[in-house]
Amino acid sequence: MSPPSASCASPLCHMPSAFSSAASLWSLDAILFVQQWSPHPWLDDAVVTLTLLGDPKLVFLYIAPLVYWCAPQQIRRSLGIELLLGLLLSDVLNALLKWPMAGDRPYWFDERVKEFSVTCESGYGMPSGHMMVSSCVTMLLLARVPPQRKSPAVALAGVFLFLLALSRMYVGAHFPEQVIAGAVCGLSLGYTIIHWRLEARILAHLSSMQKKASSPRAFVLHACALGAAAAVCILAIAVAEFAILSAFTDPLRSLQLARDGCEATRVAAAAVLRAAPEDSEAAAAAVEEQARFQRDRAPFMGICRDAGVALGAALALALVQLDELQPSAASPSPARTPPGADDAQADAAESVPLHSRRRSGRATALSSAVSALPVLLRGAFGLLEAFLFQAALLWWLDSSVAAVWSQAAPQMSVYIKNFILFGCIALNYLAFVPAMWKRIALAAASKSTRWQAMQR
Repeated sequence: MSPPSASCASPLCHMPSAFSSAASLWSLDAILFVQQWSPHPWLDDAVVTLTLLGDPKLVFLYIAPLVYWCAPQQIRRSLGIELLLGLLLSDVLNALLKWPMAGDRPYWFDERVKEFSVTCESGYGMPSGHMMVSSCVTMLLLARVPPQRKSPAVALAGVFLFLLALSRMYVGAHFPEQVIAGAVCGLSLGYTIIHWRLEARILAHLSSMQKKASSPRAFVLHACALGAAAAVCILAIAVAEFAILSAFTDPLRSLQLARDGCEATRVAAAAVLRAAPEDSEAAAAAVEEQARFQRDRAPFMGICRDAGVALGAALALALVQLDELQPSAASPSPARTPPGADDAQADAAESVPLHSRRRSGRATALSSAVSALPVLLRGAFGLLEAFLFQAALLWWLDSSVAAVWSQAAPQMSVYIKNFILFGCIALNYLAFVPAMWKRIALAAASKSTRWQAMQR
């Protein structure tokens, strides 16, 4: 095994770090040993796909909405708040821990470490963000599993986290102690959220705010102010920590190490040039892709994402709180609808299998399969809506206004884009989609009631 300085030409590589994993010979040997488990090329693609499932950005965009919509109606709101709270806290704490711990990554130090498209992370590696976020979310989900299904759920979650940890080592992004530390931190944070019932405290505070507010507009403005204060606090804490560390060390050391150690994007650009040397547009696109890759992983990118989520979630919860106090337009007689009847009716519409009354004489297995259709429908609906909403939002951000930002200040435009994107995503999946689906479920229940009346 070559020494750490042998495969890194930058003088920054010789700077010591408090939790440098490169000094541990068995850690790097473990990475090289894991990467030898590649008898077939398809295994590389499978591992890359698995490690993407634990990406905090992907969990924010797709995994959380999928889980949120597959959950039963009666726990969906509290579960959604718990998931978003776990994602937010784990992502913020991970970013705040990585700078002082300054854990190195395997691909920075030895050219024998094989690199993939997801290897070239430019931040520090201690603790693993993938493991910390995924473990926290997994802990929150396991707490909601019924007791009779707890054992298989725990076993399945353990297998997933173990494979995710192996995938992070396989792609050369983390050492073993980094994924273990990430899992421990994530599980501890999830347990804290469950033990202190933070989502119940948030809901109680919202109800208290709503009662004291002079008008719905004042309530929404108060919630936005709280969300903005939380976003500012997140940014201020990160900036303060960055400034303090800058007095003793170089927090941007990881960027130079990533540029020196990462060959994946440069190899991809070189392959484009070799395949079509006369195609200047393809070469320019490859260079731009490499630059975009570095910009997307710049410091404070995750912090901006978390600040946007805090602001969007606060506004979303305020809108949901107001929506529950208003009678539904889909209800046949809004004036006579008792409190909570809309939610009960929507819950009943979701729990009744499609055409179950006309198939009551079929086999139990068929009935069970049909009863799963509403869950699959909600999950597919949530994923499709999240994808379309994200695509439309990105198109708008990349349009004329965002284009002016990118020309004036390219790096700042990426930060602003991240802030707006994830704030709107939190607002969408906590407020807009629930209101939309509630009205769809109530309309379906009303249509079913009229159909039964006609049959009689």
